[in-house]
This record gives sequence, structure tokens and C-alpha cells, in this order.
Amino acid sequence: LTDSGATPAEAIALAVPLLLLFGALNAWGFLLIGRVCVETEQPSYVGAWTSTLGPRLAALPAVASLLLCSTAAIACATVIADTGTDLLAALFALPAADVSRTAVLFGCAASV
Repeated sequence: LTDSGATPAEAIALAVPLLLLFGALNAWGFLLIGRVCVETEQPSYVGAWTSTLGPRLAALPAVASLLLCSTAAIACATVIADTGTDLLAALFALPAADVSRTAVLFGCAASV
């Protein structure tokens, strides 16, 4: 947000309510999943999905969850690579173009 000219205080003033809003929406989604599981007497959302829409569509939540997690992992890796490149370039007083994003990602993965 600060790249667009907003001050750090303005960026935080926007980021905190957005973070709270998305957290509340996430909690509401989990609440709805829990209600459906109780209503259908199933221990998981896949079981609830199967009992409401049939076994033909039972794999759909798992596939959707896999795609969501995959895209989130790619987004996270992108942020780590960009931030790590900038931090290492600043730390060693190098031009950002001289720090490899791939090396940053491999280094991060190896350290974990």
C-alpha cells in the first residue's frame, strides 16, 4: 500500500480492518460447515457433501481444497521470493537484480 503513496499509518488503518473482515468471513464459513455437519450427522464436510449432493460429487470439495491450497502456496512462495530478494540485496548492499529469486526460494526451503 505504501507504494501507491499511502503513509504507513494509512496502510495499517486499511490493512487491520481488512484482516479482521477476512478473519470474520473465514470463521463464518467454518461455522456454516459445522452446522451442515451437525444437520447431516457427518463427521466431515466431505461426508456432509456426499449425504446432501450424492457420491458422484463427493470428490469436489477435496479437489477445490487442493486447488485453493496450491494457489495459496504459489502466492506465498512469490511473496517470500520477492521479499527475500529485497532483504538480501539491502543486507549485502547489492543491486536487487543480482540476487536470484530461485536461490532465495531454495535457501528458504532448505532451511525449513
